[in-house]
Amino acid sequence: MFPFRFPPLPGNLPTSTALSFGHTRYTVRAQVIVVSGLRRTEYLAEEPLALVRCPQRGSEWAFRVFDALHVSTHWADRIQVTAAHAMCALLEDTPATLAVTFEPMEKRFELVSLDAVLRETHCALSSSSSSSSPVVVHRESRTVARTHADLAQDGAELGDHSTFDLALSVPSSLDRAGMQYSCVSETSRVTHRLVVTAVLRSPEGVVVEITLPSRVWVLPRQAVDGRDELEEGAIGLPRYQNTGGDRLVETARHGSSTNTVDANGGGGLVPLDLPPYSLPVCLSCGKEDVSVLECRTAIFHRSRMPEDASIEDLCVQET
Repeated sequence: MFPFRFPPLPGNLPTSTALSFGHTRYTVRAQVIVVSGLRRTEYLAEEPLALVRCPQRGSEWAFRVFDALHVSTHWADRIQVTAAHAMCALLEDTPATLAVTFEPMEKRFELVSLDAVLRETHCALSSSSSSSSPVVVHRESRTVARTHADLAQDGAELGDHSTFDLALSVPSSLDRAGMQYSCVSETSRVTHRLVVTAVLRSPEGVVVEITLPSRVWVLPRQAVDGRDELEEGAIGLPRYQNTGGDRLVETARHGSSTNTVDANGGGGLVPLDLPPYSLPVCLSCGKEDVSVLECRTAIFHRSRMPEDASIEDLCVQET
């Protein structure tokens, strides 16, 4: 056995992705030459390698990811609904337990249904000569995980402080058919949003739907704790250098580096034929796969839409 050790990887390398409109892949190649007398034999082996960007201790991204998730809203000042999780990160291939709390200001409120959906949005980006920020040239959204609370057929009556646990099974990542890690590069962006929806029945029989959307990050299990130590048997992920505080909002730029790739290796986005355009989830109100013209938040902001913006951008601006 001949061990190899790679030097620190450049900070501008994009994360491995397998998107419908392109992919970023990395491969490790090893070549062994054996000379025996006059005979020379060459052996070549290849192994796929996943490159994942992870929050490091003390970075701005780590503070945002490991902060507790807490989102709250109310209806007509009659009931308050709160969704909470231990942190704003979800671990791949790991169940996440969400605590949803109801605090009605009056009696006889009933919970009809309670659901949670993990939405994933893929964006293809292109540089613009008129703007310093990349332009979204393609966007699509999909549901990657879903769960619901087990309630009685006629619902559950709520007390002064009722809490329900939702167990969301987060799938594995880095598969085109599966979920992707949250990442941003010069050519693509993958973001995730957790949407909790509660359907309530008021004392007078009015059915109300309350939606709680929140931004989350999907990360590998080995790196989500933000510590340098790894659990026994865990695989150490690559470390980046010169990342400028390791901000998720943009990847570090080094000289004239570009995101290109040959047919055999990784390092940039390999373009594929674009699928039909699909409507994303509204990041403001949590509505899924509907025209933003149907979204009251979008209509409210339409009068303030920039001249060069499209109507689809109103409900998908990153916060």
